[in-house]
Amino acid sequence: MYMMCSSCSRCFIGNDHGIWPLDDLTDKDMDAKGKATNTWSPVGQGLYLDGTDDTYVKLKKHDKKCLEHPSDCDITIGFFLKFHPPSGLQIYFGNMDDDGDRYEGINIYHDGQFRVEVYGKDKYCARVISPPQKVWFYLGLVWEKNGNLAVYVDKRYSQSSWDHNQCGKSPSGLKKHGDYYLGRYTYPVAFYKDLNIWSSKQSKTVLDQLWDAAFGKCVASVNRAREQVPAGRV
Repeated sequence: MYMMCSSCSRCFIGNDHGIWPLDDLTDKDMDAKGKATNTWSPVGQGLYLDGTDDTYVKLKKHDKKCLEHPSDCDITIGFFLKFHPPSGLQIYFGNMDDDGDRYEGINIYHDGQFRVEVYGKDKYCARVISPPQKVWFYLGLVWEKNGNLAVYVDKRYSQSSWDHNQCGKSPSGLKKHGDYYLGRYTYPVAFYKDLNIWSSKQSKTVLDQLWDAAFGKCVASVNRAREQVPAGRV
């Protein structure tokens, strides 16, 4: 089990970088609805959505130009997530509805498989991954407007296939929606912490630093504590 460590995400803020720590439900950069509450994560207080109807978070002050039109921008997203095995469609992040249609934008959801999808007006890329369930992990994606999509899970970084990937020319008739949410429409049971969104391509090193700032320091602290235990007391 990881020890609780303070978040260092604010250290990485830049001009093209927005962060939602999700540790304060009154934060002016988001709008928490329903029974959204704060809970503890390995990196401090985070967000808990309990799965009840109309419990979700609406993001504010994000870069709508890029998130609504990924073909115009390189984009990097990263956050800590814990989810429970879902039944039916569960949307964890994005601008899509539960109507089954494709939306121009970025969406992370589970419909029997865990999917990370980016649809631009010209190109798209969709990946199926197998993240751990019922435990905290770090999820990231790096989208390039030329159609490349890399996915990051706890220091594993893939620029090609995970379980499945499909990329190519975007279909016609994509719906548009500039608002982004955590958990709207399907109301998952999920925990979140430190949502970072860059309107630029970030390297794996940046995501590694965010992971290390939480889990790496915690693991090191546990190891140091074990080293200080007298022989025969472990």
